[in-house]
Amino acid sequence: MPDKEFLSLEVKYNVRHSTFTIKSDVQKDRQAQLLLEYLRTKMGSGADNSAPNLKEEYTITLQWFAEDDSFRINSDTGNKGLREGILMKVVNRLGDI
Repeated sequence: MPDKEFLSLEVKYNVRHSTFTIKSDVQKDRQAQLLLEYLRTKMGSGADNSAPNLKEEYTITLQWFAEDDSFRINSDTGNKGLREGILMKVVNRLGDI
């Protein structure tokens, strides 16, 4: 029995330098795949007209629950489009590694 019921991935993204760090219990070679699966669940969800929080660094935390293949996400972006855009940049960069 695992210690917790989910896997987590935390991204800290620096806008000024276009850099990021990841803290995760997901295997490194599976991180991009997990992020892509999350992003696929957001396709067609419509626009978010919320004003984004203007910051130099954003933190996005994604949790994946294997039991029902669901995601929970928390971020300080203030806007879902900004959040998903950052995650897409991270996925693209992970593909370069």
